[in-house]
Amino acid sequence: MNKVPDQIREPLVNAMIAVSISSKQVANPKPMSKDVLPMLHALTNEMIKEMLTRAATLASNSGRDHVTSEEFQRILPQILLDFAA
Repeated sequence: MNKVPDQIREPLVNAMIAVSISSKQVANPKPMSKDVLPMLHALTNEMIKEMLTRAATLASNSGRDHVTSEEFQRILPQILLDFAA
């Protein structure tokens, strides 16, 4: 079995931002300050950890020993609300 990294690496977050900007066809994207990427990196990792924890708890409470897409579908609305505040 492949080992899954315990966090999203900063270059991946940077690549996701670049893809997002290019997919929106922004004519003149604004440069990001050097502080933005580390903050987005930390936020991404915390959000993913929280999602995994909530999904695993929900699966466990339902008597399952693995997480399915159903758990993620059930926790996603509340996660988005929690992180939007």
